[in-house]
Amino acid sequence: MPVASDGEAKRLLYKVSVAYYVDDLTQKEIAKRLGLSRIKVSRLLKQAREEGIVQITITPPANPHADLERALESRYGLDEAVVVAATGEDRR
Repeated sequence: MPVASDGEAKRLLYKVSVAYYVDDLTQKEIAKRLGLSRIKVSRLLKQAREEGIVQITITPPANPHADLERALESRYGLDEAVVVAATGEDRR
């Protein structure tokens, strides 16, 4: 089997990544379309993450009380603290 050039290898990483993360195809579907094994697709996806072609960002929901929650957890040794804003009727 011929060795792919660096450019060809990067294009394959990109193509597999788009198919999986953007087009929402399964690894099995990608393998069938590209004539690869499912294991090879899995390895290519891992390589794409390692090389920074795929970067996954998880954005937490906005929480205006996050600093206070962390301070309470730290101060009192809590596993988790949840601060809830009072409604208008509760404020006195």
